[in-house]
Amino acid sequence: MATIKVYKTNVNDKIKARILIDAINRQYSKSVVSIDLEDCDKVLRVENSIFEVDEDGVKKIVQSFGYIAEDLV
Repeated sequence: MATIKVYKTNVNDKIKARILIDAINRQYSKSVVSIDLEDCDKVLRVENSIFEVDEDGVKKIVQSFGYIAEDLV
């Protein structure tokens, strides 16, 4: 089952965003991950066409880098 999850973050640096995306990709290798730094909510998008996205796991990775990740509806 394909899932897409989006989160509001406070990531504001291109290099740090790339590092965070790489970390999420290492943990969830079949996911497509992006952060829109141009959006006012700095939207983190995680899409997986094979598995359900682990929302808590993604949030923990983001928090481990010192950032916030809040669900966007």
